[in-house]
Amino acid sequence: MTLKALAVYPDSCFVRMQVIKALRTHPGLRRLVYISCNPESLVANAIELCTPSVDKTEIGNTNNRGWRNMSSSGLARHRAKSMPNSEPFQPIKAMAVDLFPHTPHCELVMLLERIEMEEDYRNLVEYGICEFSEIIVFLKTMSCVVADPPSRRLSLVVQTSSSLLNAASIPVEMKDSNTVNELRQLLLTRKILPMDDYMFIHKQRIMRENCSLRWHGVENGDCLYVFKGTVSRSGY
Repeated sequence: MTLKALAVYPDSCFVRMQVIKALRTHPGLRRLVYISCNPESLVANAIELCTPSVDKTEIGNTNNRGWRNMSSSGLARHRAKSMPNSEPFQPIKAMAVDLFPHTPHCELVMLLERIEMEEDYRNLVEYGICEFSEIIVFLKTMSCVVADPPSRRLSLVVQTSSSLLNAASIPVEMKDSNTVNELRQLLLTRKILPMDDYMFIHKQRIMRENCSLRWHGVENGDCLYVFKGTVSRSGY
């Protein structure tokens, strides 16, 4: 049976670091109930359980004696830097239970749950995969690909500039699947426009030659403006 939830009830001391690392790196453990009679130890262990893993674990300096003056929380933050890469827990709820009335002693119960990470950031160990594990891969065909809608016939107006055909309005019928280059070739083949380089503009945007009218959002009755010239697109 896969372990998914666990309760820990240490004595007045802290949960050992080896146990904390085992809890953090256990692939199936998602929920943890921590019962403590010492709130200070619970806070320290919660820091170790809930601090996100750093990209590179830090190894403490054995010659540094500053840890002797640290509080338990400070030591926990220092130990958390050497925590192996794993999903941290997060506190969900906590409550005090008075098992010894009329005394200063009180039990503290805290529920911690695993923080879900993005699938792309998970390690294989998070799925229980280890050395010599067998992985079966299923390849599924994409049956939900949306087909392109059928072509529509569009009635357009190609508007020239004042320096080109005296600002003429040219009615044109084309399919919305036709490209801008096909529109240009149509106008040149029918000798409506003289042989030259042209660029088309739709709704104040320069149109791309290899893209369809549908791609540009051209609708029935729209007006396209044509000017002499070419467009150089770096990076395309």
